[in-house]
Amino acid sequence: AGSKAGTSFNNLPPLNFHGIHGENVQVFQDGTVAKRINSFCKAIVFTDRPVKVNEKVCLRLIEVSNNWSGVVRFGFTNQDPTSLRNSLPKYVCPGKIIIIRVPSKFPK
Repeated sequence: AGSKAGTSFNNLPPLNFHGIHGENVQVFQDGTVAKRINSFCKAIVFTDRPVKVNEKVCLRLIEVSNNWSGVVRFGFTNQDPTSLRNSLPKYVCPGKIIIIRVPSKFPK
């Protein structure tokens, strides 16, 4: 599934996807679209700038695959993605992020 960043709120620059991401992710369209490829794991993505406190964040799922079961998860970290370049975990960053599970009824 791919996600596309929404429009900018609060006069901040739009959020795009960071160049550091899992090996099973392709980022294209100038960082506005991320697509998982090959597998259900190693598909972590980050934004290209920190999200501000109380900033509204909008994502749009533009494609959903029936090849895998599971849910979309969103999280926040205080780590610079560049510092994780050589140590991205398979699934999430244990102890370094807050994960929010999106109920499976929503990404359809």
